[in-house]
Amino acid sequence: MGQPPGHNAQVILEHALLSVKAGQENDFESAFGLAKSIIAGMPGFGQLTLSRCVERPGTYLLLVQWDRLEDHAEGFRGSEQYQDWRALLHHFYEPFPTVEHYRLVVSQDLPGTAVDHAQSLAEIRTSIDGVDHELVQLLSDRERLVRQAGRLKSDADAVRAPDRVEAVIARVRAIAEELGASPMVVERTYRSMIAAFIELELSVQHIATQPPD
Repeated sequence: MGQPPGHNAQVILEHALLSVKAGQENDFESAFGLAKSIIAGMPGFGQLTLSRCVERPGTYLLLVQWDRLEDHAEGFRGSEQYQDWRALLHHFYEPFPTVEHYRLVVSQDLPGTAVDHAQSLAEIRTSIDGVDHELVQLLSDRERLVRQAGRLKSDADAVRAPDRVEAVIARVRAIAEELGASPMVVERTYRSMIAAFIELELSVQHIATQPPD
């Protein structure tokens, strides 16, 4: 069986069915809202979704995308941040979940989207406006994470983190190539975005490290 276009055999999908103790579902969801920022900052993290079962409301499906199996099994689980993750979430589970890892074999996008069928300039601009709305929402999510990170960093060097910047650039260029986008455009966009977020994070870090009046 052939692989889908843009498929990256190295991308790993972590799969876990989480059985939450009866009556603690709301507390679990609140705790997960805090915990997600912990895992989102880990090297190799791609994205996650948490879904609640319709037929069994005490069961949740956690899916986490990692660049490599080692990023989860060794990097995250061997980190100090994992202890915070455990403290927030593990006491909700009964029984403790089995975690498995998968690689993508086949995928199919929904046909007939507005992007696929835009014909006129007006239709194209409408589609671009829709994409822009989604981008701004994602930028808003990224800003919240950047502000959280700024409060945890001890100095300006930790905020600028040039090695981290170059790692991010390398990763998004690779993603661009997989998706058929221009790596050059993606790199230039990300460098401008990162520079703006570094400026924001420096101001947050400065305020967080000031002694109280």
